[in-house]
Amino acid sequence: MCVVGHDCERVEDVIDDLVVGDGKDPNRFLTTTSHADESLEDVRAFADVWIVDADPAASVQEVKLSA
Repeated sequence: MCVVGHDCERVEDVIDDLVVGDGKDPNRFLTTTSHADESLEDVRAFADVWIVDADPAASVQEVKLSA
């Protein structure tokens, strides 16, 4: 999961805490990155080339959080 924009480091930490928790359960894993000084376009391009064990037909999805 890539997080972009204002306060993205904090949002990344919250996601890590919610999904991974204390790290004791090896089945609860998620790769996260934060990109405070990068454009959405650059981060989407980064995410598009990330190789994972997922459906190869799946595409990057954008989710916007609002205050």
